[in-house]
Amino acid sequence: VFGNLKHQIHTRLYMDFLRMESEDLFLAFIPSSHRKGIRDSWYVGMREGSEEKLGILDDWMDEDIVTGYQTSDPKLELFQQFENSLAPGIVKRDEINRCTDMDCVWTWQDEKKQADIAMRKIATINGFLLAVFPDVSFVRVLTGEDAEDDIAYTIIRNKAYKNVTSIFSDEDDTENRDYSHDSLTVVDGLEGSYPNFFFQVHIDDIEEFTQTFTDLETHEDYEALTESYGIRRTNEKFWTTADWFQAKYQNQNPIIAGLFDLSRYQNR
Repeated sequence: VFGNLKHQIHTRLYMDFLRMESEDLFLAFIPSSHRKGIRDSWYVGMREGSEEKLGILDDWMDEDIVTGYQTSDPKLELFQQFENSLAPGIVKRDEINRCTDMDCVWTWQDEKKQADIAMRKIATINGFLLAVFPDVSFVRVLTGEDAEDDIAYTIIRNKAYKNVTSIFSDEDDTENRDYSHDSLTVVDGLEGSYPNFFFQVHIDDIEEFTQTFTDLETHEDYEALTESYGIRRTNEKFWTTADWFQAKYQNQNPIIAGLFDLSRYQNR
């Protein structure tokens, strides 16, 4: 027992060491004027009173290693540089969550473009309200008589934390959660092994559906949303909807597709 405990402690210390090394490596790419603010945002409530102890290790924080930044947001600029460098290997652009230029403005429009534009609204929601949202939701957009032509999206809730001091910490630690910075990501297609909830909406109602998402203010509003567009376990369409998502996933990613695990499905 003690041997196993010792091994777990050593593993945690080693993984935490690797995490801090990775953080410092990332900060080395950032201008020295922004490093402390970014690092402090990762350790809210953890570094007070420790500057004297850590200062001797942080001399490099004042030395610029990478130069040439043009904006006041070097972290975003760095990510954009990564994206541009990796562009040849990117299968497709994210035109839902990161539509920042004219490449996302179309002079023509079909049902898929109509749905993409509408789903952008959901990607803008953030803050405390997202506490009522499931972690992973699948959305089926009905487009006509042929079910194969229906469109699938995944809505992922991004959980923010005041600090992440260990990769083994409890992800549901509410005292360490920073709900004000939670956000949503809309994925074109299906991602995630454990869908928590299904939504189903007709293409003619897609703008109303996403606007209802955007206008949510209370838990009662969310209940009304799920009542109109949600598929609870008690819904007679639950299994046919689950089967459709399964078939869509098999068609979308035939090499990596597997059975979705519904054990975490929430009967909201």
